[in-house]
Amino acid sequence: MKDKMEVNKDNMRLWVADLRSGVYPQGVMALCYRIGNSGWKHCCLGVACKTAINSGLEVEVRESIGNKSFDNDETELPESVMDWLGIDQQNPVVGLDAFGAEVTAMEANDKFNWDFNQIADAIEKYYEL
Repeated sequence: MKDKMEVNKDNMRLWVADLRSGVYPQGVMALCYRIGNSGWKHCCLGVACKTAINSGLEVEVRESIGNKSFDNDETELPESVMDWLGIDQQNPVVGLDAFGAEVTAMEANDKFNWDFNQIADAIEKYYEL
């Protein structure tokens, strides 16, 4: 078991900036996918993978029919990106709901339909960026 990691706030800020950038169309249920000839859609964790890659992290990206995997993960953060962010969960907490309960990335993106700006705001507050 790993020791408790220290969040890399600089890398978290890069992720937040990419969430707000408008570059990545938001999708659900997978890190990165497309349907037919449509462009690629990313969940908030898929944006984290792209941010890490664009910052120089070596991540193996494989494209299959309609999906991309990052270090063989299609739905959760690969360990390489977890380490880059300084977190120890494939589906990290990104904020709190109205009742103060922790909300994971997948819940925010897929269940609660938070847009990327809402997720970015929650990450900034939760991680005190």
